[in-house]
Amino acid sequence: MNKNYAHLGLNYYYDSSNENFYYKNSPIKLSIKEKLLLKKLFDANRDIVSFIELEYFIWPDNSVSESSLRTLIYRLRNKLDYQLIETIPSFGVKLVSL
Repeated sequence: MNKNYAHLGLNYYYDSSNENFYYKNSPIKLSIKEKLLLKKLFDANRDIVSFIELEYFIWPDNSVSESSLRTLIYRLRNKLDYQLIETIPSFGVKLVSL
């Protein structure tokens, strides 16, 4: 693996030089918003990121419903191993240390 790759756990990696995510050596196809969500969680260094902070980061100019963010988190979990992302009810989400 390249020195710019950070291990997320369970054979998932983040390449900080081009902001792409990989499973083993294969790139993970993510939508723009899924990529923003995962980057924000990665940048939080395993700390909890509040739902409000995520909404402002992903949709800076729009007000969105709670269901939009829940759906985005759900879609991202389906593309990754569900164990990588933990939801803290009524507060936020974080990447899990594995």
